[in-house]
Order: sequence, then structure tokens, then C-alpha cells
Amino acid sequence: MARRARWFDLAAGLFLALALATAAAAQNAGPTVTNPTTLAQTVSVGGPVQLAPAQSVETFQQMTLTADTGYETNVTGLSNGGSDWLETLAGNFAAGQNRGALHWALGYQPSYTVYRTFRGYDRFDQAGALDLSWQLNPHWFLRLSEHAAYGRYLATPQAAQVTGSVVALNNFVATPFARQFSQQPTVALDYVASYRWALHLGAGYLESRYFGQAPTAGPALSDLQGVTGTAGLSYRLSRRTTLGGELDYSNMRLAGGISRVQVGSALLQLTRVLGPTAQVTLFAGPQEAELREDLSRYLPATVLASNPGLARIHQNNLGWSAGGTLAVQSYHTAWNLTLVRRTTDSGGLFAGAVEADQATLGAMRRLGREWTLSGNAGFERITPLGLPGGNSALFSWIAGAQMRRGLGPHWVLTAGYNYVDEHTQGTVPFAAAILGRQTVELGISYRLGRGPGG
Repeated sequence: MARRARWFDLAAGLFLALALATAAAAQNAGPTVTNPTTLAQTVSVGGPVQLAPAQSVETFQQMTLTADTGYETNVTGLSNGGSDWLETLAGNFAAGQNRGALHWALGYQPSYTVYRTFRGYDRFDQAGALDLSWQLNPHWFLRLSEHAAYGRYLATPQAAQVTGSVVALNNFVATPFARQFSQQPTVALDYVASYRWALHLGAGYLESRYFGQAPTAGPALSDLQGVTGTAGLSYRLSRRTTLGGELDYSNMRLAGGISRVQVGSALLQLTRVLGPTAQVTLFAGPQEAELREDLSRYLPATVLASNPGLARIHQNNLGWSAGGTLAVQSYHTAWNLTLVRRTTDSGGLFAGAVEADQATLGAMRRLGREWTLSGNAGFERITPLGLPGGNSALFSWIAGAQMRRGLGPHWVLTAGYNYVDEHTQGTVPFAAAILGRQTVELGISYRLGRGPGG
């Protein structure tokens, strides 16, 4: 009981501190945005582009505080990892402004999770983002962004993707429990020539570092640093159909320089509006992955003497990337189905390139004015490239559902369930956990302020 009382005192103190910090930020830093990972400005080629009037100013701010309690199985992510009750406090604080042709958005998302028994797995996660968009003239748009996060996660970082037309991969694979720091600054330049033509150029830097990894049966996660680039051109054939082409490139350095992965792709994309509530996007094209590994500094001299081919490895893998998304949205219901096959860096799962196949399904249904039901499911198979045997793979599944009930203009009650499971085939070098984890949570959120246009 004493521990429980101390927990509620801590929860109350954190909520008070977050509220005071938000009030101070609102007075000193100005207005805010709903989602810190949302770009401050989205360029559309759906109609003529005009320069926004300089005197047009809109400011917005929003704060959301959430408290959850729940029960989780397989806490450690290893076999027979134990089950435990948990409590989570989370916040979402944002600031933003639209001032004529200039748009900016700033956000911060802290989250603190406490386990009753597995206290060594308590975690304080933080994420922040800054997005800036500037309309230089009626045709040119400049975008700058910086997204960063630090915390202890079981979810792997998403592999490097700079294209806006393809979903990121490796986004629901469980990994060993470790602290992770990641950042991704990007710059993009868009040119909207007319109602039909648009050009996109982008570049970025990606970094992921891991600290304090728990011991596992497999290898450790690999630090990753690298650069990305993209160039795309789109042409609107009609009001319902848009055709586009895109060149993507990434150059990643993993495991302190042991491995370097370069991936280049040329994709053709087709977007078709099927009706007032449905849209489909398809893409396909060739991809080439080049893997270079230098093990001469890490292997014993006796091993190198008997296996000189292990000192430096150079491989090229040529394949195809393809996928698509079908999205349907009406007043009460929305759902989307995405299928993707791509070659990419591993996102830190291991020091090399992978071929990833992914299928995801998400749905939302509004039940009256206050109730909302949502759910999601997904499957992913990740195959390492360049390994002998060719039959190694990592399989993962996720499923989840959430019910939301609005309690007036500021309060929301939520109940949710999530499931993740994965297993390996063959000898897999991934730093992946073998688990079947279920989480049930009940929470309440308080929201204050408004988002853009709200």
C-alpha cells in the first residue's frame, strides 16, 4: 500500500509539472500543433498554387495528458519473460504558426512507464520534432525538419525511407531491450509547375545508436549512420489519375564501419481516385543493394589466415520493389490496406541489407457521436541478403484494437489490446527477441487547446 501511495503521489506530481511546463511554454514560446511528426505544410497539386498573403497569421496550440494502467505478458522480450502490471503517464505538447508563406511546428512527447515487479524495465521515453515550411514564390516550396527520440524500446527504428509514396519498413519487429537515440534531419525542395506537373527533391541524414542492451541469444543491435536522397516527378493525367516516377538512394554505415549498405531504386507510381471515398496507389521498380563488409579488424589472425575471403566481402543484389495502398474513407468508416516488398538497410537489426515483405490493415468505425472503435493487423517477413543457405528469415505478426469514448470536450476514455509475436527460420543474425506478448490497457486523456484549423 505504501508503494501504491508513493506511485499516486508521483503521478500527481508529474501531471502538475507537465501542466505548469505547458502553461509556461504557451506564454513564452507561443502557439502549437497537433502532431509533432506532421509536416508544417503539405504541398498539393490538386489545384492552382497561389502565394499566401503575408498578413495571414494563424496560431494554434494543444496539450494532451494521458494516464494508462494495464497488464503485459513477456515483459523482457525473451522466452518466459514474465508478466506484470504497468502504469504509464504520457504527454503531447505542441506549438505552431502559419504566418503568410511561412509555417512552423514544434512538438515534444514524453512518456514514463513503471512496472510493479520488473522495476529494471521502467522507462522514460522522449521524442521531439521541428518542422519548417516556406513558400518561396507561387511555385517553389522549401521544407526543413529535425526529428529526434531517446528512450528504451522494443520496437526497432524504421529503416531509412525518404520517399513520400512508400511506407517505412521494419516498424513492428521486437528487438532486445535497449536504450536508443535516433535523429533524422531532412531538407526538401518542391516545385509545382502547374496544375499537372510537380517536382520533388529531398535529402536527409539518419542516425541510430543503442546503449545498455540486455543480453540475448543473438547478436547485438547495430548502430547506424548514413545519408538518403530522393528525386521525384509527378504528372496529373486527369482529375482522378496521377502518374509519377521516383529515384531513391541511401548509403548507410553500420556497426562502427564493419558494414556499409548502399541501396538504389527507380520506382514508377500510379495514383487513382476510385470515387468520392476511395483511392489506390501502386508502385513498382528495380532495386540494387550493394553490401561491403570489412572484418579484418575484428577477426583473429588465425581465422583470416585460413579464410582470407572473410576479410573483405563485396556483394551486389539486384531485385524488384513493388507495393500499393488502398484507402477508403466515409463519414463513419475508414480503412486502408498496404502491401510492400522492398530491399533496404536493416534499420539496425543487423549489419547488412534485408529484403522485407509487409502487409498491414487498419480500420476505424465511428459508433455514434462519442464512441470510436479502431483496429489494426500486420505481418512482416525479413530476409537477410548475402548469407549462405538463403533460407534464413524473421517472421512477425501484430494485432490490436482500441475503443475510445469521449467524455465532453476535453476528456477521452480508452481501452485497448495489443498482441505481437515473432519467430525465426534458419540461422538468423538479427538482434531480435522471440516472443508472444499481449498488453491490455485502460486509460484516460485530457486535451486542452486546438490544432491547425480547429
